[in-house]
Amino acid sequence: METPKVDAAVQLGVSGCRIGGILRDIEGTMHACFCLYTEGAFNVEGVELLAIKEELQFFKERGYIAVEVESDSKVVVDMIEACGTGGVNGHLVRETCDLLRTTGSESMDI
Repeated sequence: METPKVDAAVQLGVSGCRIGGILRDIEGTMHACFCLYTEGAFNVEGVELLAIKEELQFFKERGYIAVEVESDSKVVVDMIEACGTGGVNGHLVRETCDLLRTTGSESMDI
């Protein structure tokens, strides 16, 4: 099973965020990577959710399924596991949950 690593960063005074991810197998061999910049205003949870969503979309488009998703944000993991659609980040939670289901990756690790 491949394990993607993803993170996001924002810069004070700049509108937008940067996201990057890498996919390695259990032996540490890199299979794919990506980086992108997205315009907009985000809160911390929104940036983390966007990073996970973009990561899942990137790897899904390349045929990877059943990846193990990890995050360093317990709040975001809890949001995704509950699949709640309310609040300011509800649309990102919903899109991320949908991607998890379509890739067969329904579990999250912190």
